[in-house]
Amino acid sequence: MEGIEDFSLFEFAVSFDDTVFDVADLCKFTEARETDEGLIAAAGVTFTHVAPGEVRFTVDKEVPAGKSYSGIVNAISLMGKKTGRSAVEIVY
Repeated sequence: MEGIEDFSLFEFAVSFDDTVFDVADLCKFTEARETDEGLIAAAGVTFTHVAPGEVRFTVDKEVPAGKSYSGIVNAISLMGKKTGRSAVEIVY
């Protein structure tokens, strides 16, 4: 991501084929494995929807006035159920 001045304007959605993937960890920035909706305070991320094939989250980070954010907002780990290729869609 780049040029974000206000995270409150965004909700991020990740869609995937749940016959191919399971969510292994919603936030790789922490040591714990998170798989449920809710706030991950250490990462500043809130998961608003977690269901087979879809994850939605918001970012709870302040961007200083006059500045913009560029970088990684979260890292989600998916575990493959079978071999082959499949698409993962990210929308914000």
